[in-house]
Amino acid sequence: QRPHARAQLAGVLRYVVTQQLLRTVDGTRVPAVEMLAANHAVAAQIRDGRTQLLSTQMELGADDGMIRMESALVDLIRAGRVAREVALAAVWDTDAFEVLLDRLGL
Repeated sequence: QRPHARAQLAGVLRYVVTQQLLRTVDGTRVPAVEMLAANHAVAAQIRDGRTQLLSTQMELGADDGMIRMESALVDLIRAGRVAREVALAAVWDTDAFEVLLDRLGL
């Protein structure tokens, strides 16, 4: 049943949008938005059960409107809207994100 369910999902999925509301430096809230567009490559990965590759596909799919949460958070930090500590609390892999921020000088 799983292959059938994956095939159905791959056939109907268009976008997946997630957001987190984060406290800004001035005390208000701002959304950090992640978008996955179900292009042919994404649909194939879902159909084949290779969902662990979707993060990489999102990096490659910027032209299709895809945005990774980490990129959205970096943009918010660069704009001075969100503190580094708040962004770190919003990611799954804090160690890797910290390395990225250090590399970018943030």
